[in-house]
Amino acid sequence: MILAIKDFQIAYPYLWKAINEVRIESGSNGLDKDYPTQYSIPIKMHDAALADRFLEKQSNDEIKETPNPVILGYNQLQKIIEVVKTEANMARWLDKLYYKDNPKGLYSDRYKAKKKPKTKKEVEEMARKNVITGEVIAYVTKDDNDIFKVFNRENDEEITEQVKNQKKLKYAFDNKGCIRGRTRADGTTLWRAVKERFVREDEVNPNMI
Repeated sequence: MILAIKDFQIAYPYLWKAINEVRIESGSNGLDKDYPTQYSIPIKMHDAALADRFLEKQSNDEIKETPNPVILGYNQLQKIIEVVKTEANMARWLDKLYYKDNPKGLYSDRYKAKKKPKTKKEVEEMARKNVITGEVIAYVTKDDNDIFKVFNRENDEEITEQVKNQKKLKYAFDNKGCIRGRTRADGTTLWRAVKERFVREDEVNPNMI
């Protein structure tokens, strides 16, 4: 089992501090700056607890000599710190900590969908379905306060108030995507985060909301 950031920093304060110090030294931000508090930190609770206890003992001078692998929690701490130091993307920690020697390959790679080449007819059909009357294509930016904003790609008008969902905007921003708005039959707009490569310039409708 793993914990979300908001719970992890309470349960393992010494490890939380150590991880953030290493990230900052490596040129990254603290975890709470780069990820929402509900994101899970991919370190198993057993390992996190041992590493945290080791750091607590060290801070209280219970470990007076040079730390070594014999002391409980030392090995767990070294593995965690090494991964944090070499991998800025937290999503990859699970692979590097627990699946790097797995004969089936990395955990994340095993769940990537295998893409099947599409026929010419399928490509043409997808393109036809993609053209929707009243559609809005918008790009996402982030200001100095880490607030995501949305701008209509057709006229650069800010439409953040129409979308509002900051989680959806963060996903689009982090994945080099954009926001696509499609008008429903009842007049409301359905907003979705999509990859930029799935949106062609000629799909943008001039009669946008």
